[in-house]
Amino acid sequence: MDAYVATGYVAAGYVLPTGAESYWVDSVDYPNKRIYLSSNTMGVDLDTVDVYNEVVQFRTAIPSQRQYPALIRAGGNIEKVAGVSYTLPYVQLLDGCRLVPYDASHVITLIRDTFTDDGFAGRDCFDRTSLTPGVAVDVDVDIQEVEIRVVSVGGANIITGDVSTVLAAIPSAVVNAAAVRTELATELARIDAPVSGATAPSAATVAAAVASQALGARTLGQHIQAIAATALGETGGAGTAHMSFTDGAVTVEADVPLPGEVGDRTNVVITGV
Repeated sequence: MDAYVATGYVAAGYVLPTGAESYWVDSVDYPNKRIYLSSNTMGVDLDTVDVYNEVVQFRTAIPSQRQYPALIRAGGNIEKVAGVSYTLPYVQLLDGCRLVPYDASHVITLIRDTFTDDGFAGRDCFDRTSLTPGVAVDVDVDIQEVEIRVVSVGGANIITGDVSTVLAAIPSAVVNAAAVRTELATELARIDAPVSGATAPSAATVAAAVASQALGARTLGQHIQAIAATALGETGGAGTAHMSFTDGAVTVEADVPLPGEVGDRTNVVITGV
């Protein structure tokens, strides 16, 4: 044993010497295979890679800890598909080791894939049996199911790191929009030219075009005359009903076929125009 044995907190445990950096871990109890977390882990997202890093610092700063087998290790970046995808970092607790939450009621959100070498994972990596009666510590697990992918652009791999590197490599919406416009510059120019140079027709022009399509070669007066002639004709038999109609200064003569053998009432013959 050495001068850093904790006498009041964890039996046979160790704490970092003065000046050594520790934030997430209070102490490590190697004989009992427990890693005690600090109050800084209360109510926060806990990345167990940070816990691993501090435990390594403990072993570096305290020579007596190195006589024990390691209780925790970190890994990752294991190739899944050759040259394409890799696993994210993970943390594994070894030889029955467990994490002990700080002894006060709180919630821990576990954000790193964490598991043991004896078949447990997530919240089962925590030992809450030694906490003071009445203390409630909840462990929520919020681990993103993602992997690292290497994307080659112009022959260069632009994504090779962890999630933060992956996210940083994603182009912004502005960059994507500019790239799309560049790729479609020729096509957009073909569309822009006729659209930007076109003049919308006036209401009068539209109305005249509609009237022309609806009336055809006859005037509105001629259509009314034809309808009236048909309405005044006989209801049976053959032949035509003749009617004169004045359209402005022009007198229009209409011979309207009656129903029967001659045919349909819409076959209007206009004369005198």
